[in-house]
Amino acid sequence: MILVAAALSAAPSAFAQQAPSNPFSSGGQTTPPNGPETTVEVSAQAQYNSNIAGSDEQIAAQRGLKLADEIFTPGLDFTLARQVGRPLLYLRGDVNYAYYAVNTFRSRTDFNLDGGASGHFGPCQEDVTGAYAHNETPLSELALGVIHNIEETASVGFDARCGRQSGLTPTVSVQENWLNNTSKIQSVIDNQTTSVDAGIGYTRPTVGTLSLFGDYSSATYPNRRFLVMGVSAPDILIYGYNVYGGGIRFERPVGGRISILASLSYTSLEGNSPGAVGFHGITYSADATYNVSTHLSTHVQAVRATQPSNRPGSNFSLRTTYEADTTYQLGSRYTIVLSAQYQNLNYPGSNPRITLDLTDETTYSGMITINYKLTRRIRLGLTTSEENRSANFPGLSFDATKVTLHAVATF
Repeated sequence: MILVAAALSAAPSAFAQQAPSNPFSSGGQTTPPNGPETTVEVSAQAQYNSNIAGSDEQIAAQRGLKLADEIFTPGLDFTLARQVGRPLLYLRGDVNYAYYAVNTFRSRTDFNLDGGASGHFGPCQEDVTGAYAHNETPLSELALGVIHNIEETASVGFDARCGRQSGLTPTVSVQENWLNNTSKIQSVIDNQTTSVDAGIGYTRPTVGTLSLFGDYSSATYPNRRFLVMGVSAPDILIYGYNVYGGGIRFERPVGGRISILASLSYTSLEGNSPGAVGFHGITYSADATYNVSTHLSTHVQAVRATQPSNRPGSNFSLRTTYEADTTYQLGSRYTIVLSAQYQNLNYPGSNPRITLDLTDETTYSGMITINYKLTRRIRLGLTTSEENRSANFPGLSFDATKVTLHAVATF
């Protein structure tokens, strides 16, 4: 799978603690802290969701669900970072408990941890990272026969970027990811992926870095096996695929008026099972932030990439995402964020007559967030969002409205 993770650019300090670069992302931070810090945040959230089931009313009833619900979620976040010699060591985490007022059996505890070390050694910047997450899977992402599933994800990685402020800049990254599911049906998508990316670029401080890169990744599904006839006896093999890719990447440093990370590549994916569907074509990633003024910032993102499938009927999915958001600082206390997203997920090789599940889905989302800085340590917020999904399986097409109130206290 091509490595096309977008680098989310940093907005000016006026925006830093109030609006995430990607409002649609539910994950935590992905880059190391800028320096030593100790931060603890206590939060509370109340949300009305008109459709927690990610389906129509009939399928929701078959799952024993009511469509609308109110969810109350207290949470705790922390960041601990210390300089130990050259390396910066850090550990971050969050834990929350979501209580469902109507569908009470959906109540659960989620938590995420990540940490690592970041430092300069000679002309190189190295990062060693690790992460673990334990989360309830949204119903919209589950196979039809599943109403409860815990996803456990883990990863370790190493990144190195060498070179001076101007001149040649070699880069290399290696990452290992694991996914495990508690549901027996979902366990067939348990997977392990290994990704390697290497490149060579040329950097000019006032322009940015232009690189040529190549990458390789492999994914295996340990709970999916198939029988093949060997030379002397049948062999049992594990489903999986290999991906080879390469292309060009441009990066303009984060922190300026305009920050950009973009890549364009050709990707070739081949499955290892007989008759497996593959993919050969263009993939890309573009992420840009434009700080129009100290009060106004805009962000756009476009991604087309292959990834391990979250549906039992296919080996991989092809994801295409377009997103745009605008952040406006109104005075010293108010921040307004307007966001829109288009996403298409296609599951090549999946047969809807067999799986009675998704083979293709398109989702349109819109979001408005208003944040209010009550004091130096306390922030309040209101978010309203609309989501519309069109799916090949009619019962999995739905509309959802969410209204969320949240409060955060920082210590």
